[in-house]
Amino acid sequence: MFRILLTSDLHLGMGDEHSPVPESARQSTFRKICGLAREHDALLVAGDLFDGALVSDITFEMARTEFAELRARGVEIVLSPGERECGESGGPAEFLSTLGVSHLFSGSGSDSCFTVSREGQTIWIYGAPAGRGDLIRSLRRTHEPGFHAGLFHADFRLREDGDSGSAPILKKSDIRAMGLDFYALGHLHFFKLFKYRNRIIGACAGSPEATSEDETGDRFVLSISVQNDEIYQIKRLAVNSIRLESISFDCAAVKPDEILSRLAQGISPRTILTCTLTGRRDYELDRRVMEKLSRAYHRLIIRDETVPGLRTIIEGYAGEKSLRGEFFRLLGERVSAGGVPEPVDSETLAGTLHDIALTARYTPEDWL
Repeated sequence: MFRILLTSDLHLGMGDEHSPVPESARQSTFRKICGLAREHDALLVAGDLFDGALVSDITFEMARTEFAELRARGVEIVLSPGERECGESGGPAEFLSTLGVSHLFSGSGSDSCFTVSREGQTIWIYGAPAGRGDLIRSLRRTHEPGFHAGLFHADFRLREDGDSGSAPILKKSDIRAMGLDFYALGHLHFFKLFKYRNRIIGACAGSPEATSEDETGDRFVLSISVQNDEIYQIKRLAVNSIRLESISFDCAAVKPDEILSRLAQGISPRTILTCTLTGRRDYELDRRVMEKLSRAYHRLIIRDETVPGLRTIIEGYAGEKSLRGEFFRLLGERVSAGGVPEPVDSETLAGTLHDIALTARYTPEDWL
């Protein structure tokens, strides 16, 4: 039995500014992946392990140290660069050559195949950088016995049309020409198995840590067992250090207690929850409860897209020790004393005041 761990698209070095999760979580996930790799014979990286061709010394040394420990344990590490790791020439960034992997597919014709044998099972791995679609299309399976797998940072489509930007597409004609047993892929950020005639011919693990807000829930690497030159088993292993979740409420149809109760159900210090509020809102959420919930999550993001009712917006700002607070206190007294003058629509007034309160200015419609 030969065990392979497949990962891709971790985007180390993405940084906190452009990432929905902190860089520390991304590095923690990388260490977790390396920990799992110790129980495997080979770690396959299908591109974009790093977010770009320029990586900080600290991030690079962390990755190189982890890889060195794996190599010392006898784990083979094979890397096929992604588009984020390739230069304009299509070749991989120079720093990858000093990362200490067992084999780097650099794009030269002499390194398009890597072979490893363990416990009577031989694995042939073919690959090329993401920017070298021409080289990928020229690869051909050798006639040697064993399990023949491709490692590509590429989209996988069983049709001849379509475009996938800078990453190449493996079409049906490419698959037929290469004639490999299995295709281990990156580039796609969501787990996917590819089947042809009821047989698994490829898999993508997806990003092991979120790189955008839509990459919610558990994120995976794939543990692949090969026996007698065939796939014996494929298992998903959740590895993400931070879990993204999102939820939305129409405040016109949901009571505040229901919102707070639902937010309390998903509490976890490993979760970043984005809660979007929409519709008309005639109440304020208990701030003390919201602050308590915020401390229980890794981060709780409230996106308030509601239009509050008139009394709600007055109550929301009247307590401020500011000119805005004084305005809303006086307005509240006026409304309590005599209500809103009859020609004025209260909902329109509430919407206008809400815009002014948020932007500190009001632009009449005929100015737009």
